[in-house]
Amino acid sequence: MINQSIQAIQEAPLVLKILMLLLAILLAYLLLSVCFAPMMYLYNKITDRNQSNVAEERTYYLGEVTLKIQGKGYGEVLDTEHQSLYPARLFQLDEQQADVLYPVGTKVLIIEFDREGVARVAKANSFLERGN
Repeated sequence: MINQSIQAIQEAPLVLKILMLLLAILLAYLLLSVCFAPMMYLYNKITDRNQSNVAEERTYYLGEVTLKIQGKGYGEVLDTEHQSLYPARLFQLDEQQADVLYPVGTKVLIIEFDREGVARVAKANSFLERGN
């Protein structure tokens, strides 16, 4: 039976041989992905968690919203000094509850980072005016 399979492959046209080779490569890739995915997931959970690029605790940075932030949702902010992108949420609870929208391009102050490395932001001018 194996000899018949080998003979059938040898007699197959070139196009069919190429398709079979590509299929074998695809199957090997999928098999390796399934085998290694759980290990990579655990590795990522155990290690960094976006903590290595988090700023010092009491350092404030100017930033700009690159993906809108609204209410209790998440967005994205660019630290303009270091050119680093961070996931972001609103810092002030009253703004979260009022479902305030920070559109793309809003100038913000990065106040702090939570345990998961998410930047907590407030509008640069409104935060400084309140004296917080």
